[in-house]
Amino acid sequence: MKIKYLKNVRLALFICGISILGLTPTSTSHAEKTPLSKKAWAEDIQEACDLITSRYVYFDQKIGGKRGKFKNRCYRLTKNIAKGDEFGGFVEAMKTLRSWLPDGHVNWELDEKYCARSGSKHLPIITTWANDKLRVASVESTDYGIEKSDEILEWNGRPSKSVIDAMAKCEPQSTPLSSKEIAARNLSLKRACRPCGPIEILTTLRIRKQSGKEKTTALPWLSGPGKITNNGYRSIHSKTPSKLITKGKRDSLQLYSLKIAKKKIAVLHPLDFNSWNAADLNALLKEMKKKSPNILVIDLRDTAGGSFEPVQTLANAIEIEKPLIMTISKLDLTEKEPLIKTANVNIESDTVDPSNVWKGAVILITNPICGSGCDFFARWVQLNKRGDIIGTPTNGRGGGYDDFTLKNSKTTFSLPLRDWKIEIDSNPIEGHPVEPDLSCREDLKTCLMKYLKASG
Repeated sequence: MKIKYLKNVRLALFICGISILGLTPTSTSHAEKTPLSKKAWAEDIQEACDLITSRYVYFDQKIGGKRGKFKNRCYRLTKNIAKGDEFGGFVEAMKTLRSWLPDGHVNWELDEKYCARSGSKHLPIITTWANDKLRVASVESTDYGIEKSDEILEWNGRPSKSVIDAMAKCEPQSTPLSSKEIAARNLSLKRACRPCGPIEILTTLRIRKQSGKEKTTALPWLSGPGKITNNGYRSIHSKTPSKLITKGKRDSLQLYSLKIAKKKIAVLHPLDFNSWNAADLNALLKEMKKKSPNILVIDLRDTAGGSFEPVQTLANAIEIEKPLIMTISKLDLTEKEPLIKTANVNIESDTVDPSNVWKGAVILITNPICGSGCDFFARWVQLNKRGDIIGTPTNGRGGGYDDFTLKNSKTTFSLPLRDWKIEIDSNPIEGHPVEPDLSCREDLKTCLMKYLKASG
């Protein structure tokens, strides 16, 4: 078993085959001939049920009731596994199981041999959920007559709100807002290792332009996942950085400059909290200081999670000197009925050169994709009153996860076994996102102008 604390890099998303969306399962195209028996697939469902029943740290909070009663209900999912379509039944059972757990760290992913042969697909747009409306957040091409900020009224003939509600129930997150935002991102992504989704070559949208004019357009599904964040969501972040730290094939840290209302602003964008280190951050801060900015903005929109060490490193870099002490809660399996036991851990990390520590004004900008390690960084800054936060609430994922490989199908099942909480915080992160000081859904420049005007 591989343990990952607050890391979401391998998180893969799926588009659910829900009839209300005009979507149908495509399970047979993934595993037309599987070597597994009905019994083997059923055993894997039961294994996932056993893990939830005996080890899920949020069982009482998210599910409640008697563990034995839940286990019996969970085992009944094996009835979905019918002879002749064992694989399809397994997929439907796993989808149902996932829908019962409103937790952004719960995840499942098929073994590669069962993934779609055609690979991942994406639409040439990315959508977001803003003010109870589905809007276009980014476009790959203007060929389809769709522009950023267009409102999507209908998706394959269904009202957008009902589509989002259904998608949010398919993969519920730790908060209602993050569930809807991730549902909006999921609409334009079909993962190879999530064997359900639209089989249509085109997706038909009814949109309303900013002028008020309405039109219908069809979008094709294109090869590959498109532009995604470091934890697998469709990414709407498009700024070209002046300086960039790249690890492997992934961008890790970005730095660029803005000038707003005669203020020189440096923008630091960590794309996650696990693929960069103190030396990387030190290099960007050294470069940043050459430009003598008035304000440092840490852009956490679409930032993936990670581990606590980078959280502490970045906090130290903006002059937060307090030690980051975490309270861990986990089930005590030695008891007849599992009990929650807690312990404190002092997070240690490397630091940047003292000459590069930023002592000036700090602004954070967040959105509901900022989760896990990103949640904790934003909360730690807030607790230390080190900067103002603008944007929209964070994701509210606080558990981290462990990966389990189900015995027969080798499906990866990810489940939180421990809750993490900042010792001095009155609230946990799980289910309690970081709320901004100034709410703003517009682009970074607009939000900063609003902030500067409000702050005088």
